[in-house]
Amino acid sequence: MNNLWLLFTFAAMLLWGLWGFFSKLATSYLNDTDAVIYHSIGSALVVAIAAFLLRFQPGGKPIGIFYAMISGVSAALATFFFFSAITRGRSVVVVSMTALYPLITLGLGMLFLHEALTLRQLLGVGMALGAIILLSS
Repeated sequence: MNNLWLLFTFAAMLLWGLWGFFSKLATSYLNDTDAVIYHSIGSALVVAIAAFLLRFQPGGKPIGIFYAMISGVSAALATFFFFSAITRGRSVVVVSMTALYPLITLGLGMLFLHEALTLRQLLGVGMALGAIILLSS
């Protein structure tokens, strides 16, 4: 069994943890709009280097390209709201609450993709909703 996905998962978790931490540090010295713009420049730099190193060749089905671009727009807008929130709120609360975004994905998957949840997964959703209540009070 290939467990490379697990390594990638831990790498993403670590990097998202650093992202939240450095975002709070950035907003200690910058306003939220400036922080988002510099953040986006950093992101664009990583994308440009990756495209070069991986010899990116545009391709794919138009609907896939559309969904990928909408994903990018959603992430960029979410980043603006995240930096506005972390500038004004405690990082532990903002990062923890925004990290519950899979609940949105889960709901949309159930509604539009007809994905089902097990009892254990429903229990997890309930705990996540409880976490939102505890974190926001």
